[in-house]
Amino acid sequence: MVVHALPTPAITGNKSTCEDAMDSFYTKSNAGSTYSWNAVGGQIINGQNTDKIFVVWATAGNHTVSVTEANSFGCTNIDSVVIVVNPLPQPKISGKTTLCKNLGTVIYTSPVNSGSTVQWSPVGGNIVNHITGSAVDTLFVTWTGGGKHTLRIWEKTVAGCIGMDSITVTVDSLITPFITGNNTACVNDMMTYQTVLNDTTHF
Repeated sequence: MVVHALPTPAITGNKSTCEDAMDSFYTKSNAGSTYSWNAVGGQIINGQNTDKIFVVWATAGNHTVSVTEANSFGCTNIDSVVIVVNPLPQPKISGKTTLCKNLGTVIYTSPVNSGSTVQWSPVGGNIVNHITGSAVDTLFVTWTGGGKHTLRIWEKTVAGCIGMDSITVTVDSLITPFITGNNTACVNDMMTYQTVLNDTTHF
């Protein structure tokens, strides 16, 4: 009787990753062997029945990847690893989205996770100050011109996962009223003065 040795698959790959990330996992390729993979909590998008697969993780949590190797003699063995899938951060910008030109410094905030690094990008504005807190990140911006501008924030957690949020900021040009009418009058005269009325003007 000939007793054949079991195959010894050993999974290599990233054991800590991020939600929505794509990761690869592989085991040693042996001549004559076949491979069957399973990714609990993820979707195998390529490589099934080979020695290397690519997996996309749809949800955060502790998930598993396993592979069953069958050698040319019909002997099988399995290897399994736990994959920690970290959630994406969810920054959310709060602050004025419609304002007047030359209003001055405008404050924007976003909730963040403790230990995260944060980057802001005010397209069409200048950063005056940036304060990073353990739970809230605060940005001070001056907008330099009228029109529609974009404010973006990126948050990177200690696990290396990145989330982004953006808002559109509309800066209205200042209105310059011009009064027309007689600039000379007598006591008890009734005079008429007028200016151009815009659709959004209030007096």
